[in-house]
Amino acid sequence: MMTNVFNPIRFRRVFVLPLIVFLACFVIVLSWWTIQLQLNISEADLNRLGTITVENLSKSSVSLLTANDFESLKNVIALVKEKEADILTVEFLDLKGKKIIGDGDDIKLPLDPDRLKFMKATEIHKNRYFNLYLSPIFDKRAAVTGVSAILLSKDKLNTMNRKSKLLFVLIVFGVVSFNVFIYQYLVRESLRAYQLERAFNDLKNLQDRILQQEKMAAIGRLASGVGHELRNPLGAIKNAVYYIRDAIPASNLLEKDPTVSEFLEMIETEIKNSTEIISDLLDFSKVGKLHPQLIDLGGLLWEAKAIVDVPDGIEIRESFSKDIAPVQADPVRLRQVFLNLIVNAIQAMPKGGTLYISTEKVSRNGRNEIQITFKDTGTGISPENMKKIFEPLFTTKDRGTGLGLAICQGIVSAHGGKIEVRSEPGNGSEFVIRLFPPELRA
Repeated sequence: MMTNVFNPIRFRRVFVLPLIVFLACFVIVLSWWTIQLQLNISEADLNRLGTITVENLSKSSVSLLTANDFESLKNVIALVKEKEADILTVEFLDLKGKKIIGDGDDIKLPLDPDRLKFMKATEIHKNRYFNLYLSPIFDKRAAVTGVSAILLSKDKLNTMNRKSKLLFVLIVFGVVSFNVFIYQYLVRESLRAYQLERAFNDLKNLQDRILQQEKMAAIGRLASGVGHELRNPLGAIKNAVYYIRDAIPASNLLEKDPTVSEFLEMIETEIKNSTEIISDLLDFSKVGKLHPQLIDLGGLLWEAKAIVDVPDGIEIRESFSKDIAPVQADPVRLRQVFLNLIVNAIQAMPKGGTLYISTEKVSRNGRNEIQITFKDTGTGISPENMKKIFEPLFTTKDRGTGLGLAICQGIVSAHGGKIEVRSEPGNGSEFVIRLFPPELRA
């Protein structure tokens, strides 16, 4: 099972997409701010040019207006327009707003002419196409005698504004296109990395399964050979003990050494234990050989429970679903699995406890299955042992072959099912057998 696997969808939503959007917005806002700043600077330069020009014009024309030297005023106007090509009109107005002299189209004042006599400083009046600059002309007594007016074209500023908008549109298009490309590239690379990681994990899991199968097969062959080789000598030893027991009453051996009977019982006990180990070895070697028939799972669980000697202090509670119809399975092999799990649960509760056995029919991901659960309140399994409990020859018991759970897993797998375990030290363990019999297929 792959854990903590890189998820490209989550990476795209949580990291890539917000970052791309942020960068795009940042570049667009920065571009807009820069363009507006440049336009504001250009407009400020235009206003400064108009203000300085009209104020200089007012200062240089005071004596000429007083002397009514219109010829000189025309020359001044010509010089001003020659110096600045953007100036459309230059005029000198009286305090009623009437033109005294000028060059260009007549200026239409955007204010009440009666206000001219009260002007104290330069005024700027703006519209879309030009700016009008008005500056009062003071005589020696600081009284307003007239007004200088300049009409300054905004063609260059408007052209710059249009180019700036076009540039901004191109920048936005470029930024969006670039970020879309980067987004697709990052997503493509992340997906490729995810696919490579998944392929690597699949390959590793496949390799682990192949190694496990080879290991199981090798152990199975060894178990079969050792089991058969040991069964005959043990049978001979058992027969010899039986013969000795028959021969003891006719002799005075017990009178000479009373411990002989104890040693014979010890030999018989160890023969029984060895026979159980050999049976486990042979069962492990034949785990894939099934003889299926139609069986009732609830009845099979009752049989397995009846075989076990339940010690005092341990209670077994059953909850079997009535919706489960008989299924095709090997009763001998499944009873062996149930028996093994019940015995393990009892051994995990040395101080007493409760074993819950239940069956139910469930649907997961559109697939029907039968779940058989064995849940105890025992000591639980440590995290470091959870990964090894199904390995052959692994055991935490003082006496045991370490083949019990490996045999259970093999039998369940041979039935096309799965066996899962959940456990927490101190809070018991839960073994769940999941079967997928063809009878449950929709």
